[in-house]
Amino acid sequence: MDILDVLGSSETMRLLSNMRIPLVKKLSLNVATATSSINHGTLESINKILKNSPECRINRLIVNEYTIIIDPTVIEWSRLTLLHIGAPTNMDNALKIIAKLPNLVELMFYNFVPEAIPEEALALDKGSEFHSKLAPLNSTITKLMLGYDALDYSEDSVLAVIKYLSVRLELLSLFGAQVAFDTDMTEFVNGYSDIYPNLTNVTFRLGVTEIL
Repeated sequence: MDILDVLGSSETMRLLSNMRIPLVKKLSLNVATATSSINHGTLESINKILKNSPECRINRLIVNEYTIIIDPTVIEWSRLTLLHIGAPTNMDNALKIIAKLPNLVELMFYNFVPEAIPEEALALDKGSEFHSKLAPLNSTITKLMLGYDALDYSEDSVLAVIKYLSVRLELLSLFGAQVAFDTDMTEFVNGYSDIYPNLTNVTFRLGVTEIL
């Protein structure tokens, strides 16, 4: 068997965590619903599933369920290569999640919350002449997608996040985000590419439908 593709609830993950996982090259888990209010229990079930499938080289996890909050202190998902998160996630938690997933290639937040944004991110709007270079994150992410509620949060806060993550993710090649209007990042890239040459490798797709 080359692929094991599982779509189910948090209870499905609990049951699977107690089973012997067949030897596969690709494991794909999709948690569509929550059948338990014990959030950490679901995360720990996924920990166990990944631990029980050491031969997998491609490990994909989609947690669509809005109520399953990803707690970075609980997850042990260092071998994940793809992660999609449905639950609300602020900037502080996003950075902690990225730090726990060094092999991740694709990351998507369906309900990103542009809060807890570092001051150094907001300072990027002041221009490169006032800027001290930020250290890169320990990450292999090449594709990052953000969705957020435009009625509750300003577009400026989301753009601050986009700029901040794009300079710190050195392998990033595609950044997509839902923003109210199509946004051109050319001026930002031109202003900071001498400090962050990786910006010239990033395709920004920022518009109303770009999360999909």
